[in-house]
Parts: sequence; C-alpha cells; structure tokens
Amino acid sequence: TETWRTTSTGKWSPSFGAEFMTIEKHFGLGIGLHRARYEEQLRAEKIARTDEVINVNYSLLPIQITVPVITDTIIIGGVPYYVTTPTTITVNQLITTRDTTQVERILREARSIVNRVDYWELPLLLDAHTSVGKWTFGVRGGPSVGFLSVRTGVIPDMEGTGYVAIDQHTYRTTMFGYQARAYVRYGLSDLISVGLEPTVRGQFGNAFEGSGISRRNMAIGGLFSVNYRFP
Repeated sequence: TETWRTTSTGKWSPSFGAEFMTIEKHFGLGIGLHRARYEEQLRAEKIARTDEVINVNYSLLPIQITVPVITDTIIIGGVPYYVTTPTTITVNQLITTRDTTQVERILREARSIVNRVDYWELPLLLDAHTSVGKWTFGVRGGPSVGFLSVRTGVIPDMEGTGYVAIDQHTYRTTMFGYQARAYVRYGLSDLISVGLEPTVRGQFGNAFEGSGISRRNMAIGGLFSVNYRFP
C-alpha cells in the first residue's frame, strides 16, 4: 500500500458454514464447510504531476528609420554626382517573447474501493472442551484448504497512473490456510446449544500468482453458532 500511496483497513463481512464433529468427553475431531469472505477498504490518494509549459509568442514591432534615396544623377566634367533625398520608411522587427505556466496533470484520481474475495474452505478441525452445568467452554481449529469463488474490486496499477480490476490478476484457485477459535456455549436442551465464538482465520502465502505483487488474506471476527448433538 505504501508503493501505491494507499491505506487499507479491514471491513466487517459475513461468513457462514457447517461442521460435523465426533465429540468425546473432552476432545473432538471433525470437518467443516465454510463460505469465507475477506473484505478490505482501500483508500487511494490522488496522484498528480505539475508540468512547466513554455509558451513562445511572436510579434512585429514597427520601427521608423530615415534612409537616403537617390532621386537624380548629375554629370559634371564626366563625373556622375547623385542627388539624394532623405526618406522615412517603416521596418517591422520580429520580436520573440517567452512565458511559462504551471499545468497540473492528474495521473490517478482518488478513490475509495471495497475489495472482496470469497472462498469455499474445507477445514480439518480439532476440538478441546469442558462443561460446567449447561455451559461449555472450548477451543477449536486446524488447517484448511480453500477454493476461490468470487473476487471483485480494483487495485492501483503498477505504473501508478490508474486502476485495474483484481479479477484481471491471476489468483491461485487453491489456498491452504488455518483457523482457530474459542467458544462459549449454552445448552438450551440436552441436544441443542447456542454459542458465541471469537475467531481468527487466514491463508498461507500469496493469493496472487506471478503478478509481482502480494496479497495475504487474514480475518478476525466472531461466529454465532447453533449446535445439535445427535443422540
């Protein structure tokens, strides 16, 4: 973002999914299917260049001068003598003047952009938990593999003179990542519970492929969960 003269901030965006777990007394193992969205607010400043333009102007300056004009010839003793008369004429002199002006050229307009990429993620989940009455406290997480679904938005071009849609860059269609969360759940019955789960998820490596720029996806947020335990 420094090279692009932009600032980037995270945005709240929705994600959802389902998980299937084999739960023992304190540990569990399972898999999930998540629709994960990564959004950012990109604010790009205007880039302008000031050029100095030199203007050359031409004009004619009239100047009056007096010159002798031969009006007659007299021959005395075989020697010619010329009779001249002073005559005033006007001569136009070419005058060149220069002036400079400052011209601002807009190379890139300022913009506020929301960039979004969506993945279907398949996590392998490990779970550790303990229960106190109707309350359950636990942690859950593990590695995941994500498959690119949607990407929208723009980024500044490499020359700094405009913008290019991010779908014109080659994205890696498969990304390995991670996720981890803690949770607190309250049992509404022996089979159903609801929970709040602060979460962090992200991906390893560069989401762009061979573009000369780097994008790494990571998100922090929370989930609201509805859980059903099969009898």
